[in-house]
Order: sequence, then structure tokens, then C-alpha cells
Amino acid sequence: QRLGMDAEARNELRRGALFLDIGKVVIPDRILHKNGALTSEERAVIEEHTTIGYDLLSPLRTMSRMLPILRSHHEKLDGSGYPDGLSGDQIALPVRIATVADAFDAMTTDRAYREAFKTDSAFEILRESVGKGWWDGRVVDQLVASVAESGLVGSGRGGQE
Repeated sequence: QRLGMDAEARNELRRGALFLDIGKVVIPDRILHKNGALTSEERAVIEEHTTIGYDLLSPLRTMSRMLPILRSHHEKLDGSGYPDGLSGDQIALPVRIATVADAFDAMTTDRAYREAFKTDSAFEILRESVGKGWWDGRVVDQLVASVAESGLVGSGRGGQE
């Protein structure tokens, strides 16, 4: 809403976010839950989750508007993301929002290989990534403002604090 999306577009974004990583259902647990750095082969398998999720849900007409979110939520504005190397305006606003939200969630949630970052540390990383040309600064600014209004700034998730 803060970025001017109408109610229907926000609803599709919410639906897309629910199914964002559905493609991971076929990724072996030994890779998904590995306690340590992934090999280049393992990283390639993980990266397939975007196209797998897209392919799984593409036959369903009710899912058609959210498919770009599933497929493109690891794209970066500078073109260095995956699976298609999209850049700039090729990445729709709902995808940009889902990308930043997914990154924030990943950073502030415990993982097999690390504890969750505190919210303010995650914000710092997001801002650095904007500087690298990865994410939309307007989206990051609105996430920061929204979380600040909720009173969660400075706290950790995933059992911290």
C-alpha cells in the first residue's frame, strides 16, 4: 500500500509470498538443511526452486498472476540474479517487494548454519545491497518504516532476545 499498489495487486503479492518457495519441496533435505557452505553443485540445485515452483503452479489458472513472483524472487536489479538474469524495469514491483521481504525473512530467521540476525543488522545488510544495485531502495525504505512502526526494530527473531 505504501508503494501505491492497489488492493488486488497486494492480494496477489500475498498469495505469491505464500507459495514463494514451493519449489523447494523437491530439493533434497541434505542440501536444504546443510550445516555449512554449499558446493557450487548444491547451490545450482537450490537455485532450481524458482523454476520448479513456477512449473508446478503454472497449469493452475488461479495462480497465473502470481507466477512471476515465484519465478523471479531471486532476480536482482543489476541483472546478477536468477533464473533469467532480469534487470531494472524487467522486474515488476510485486517481485521487488517479495524479493526484499524474502531476504529480510531469511536474515532474521535461524538457519541450520547460523542464528538469526537482529532486525537492525538485517536492515544494514539490505541497505548495503541497495548500494550494490541488487534491490529497490524504495522497497527497503518502506520495509524499514513498516517494521519500525510495528516496534520490532533492534530485536531479533528466531529465539533471540
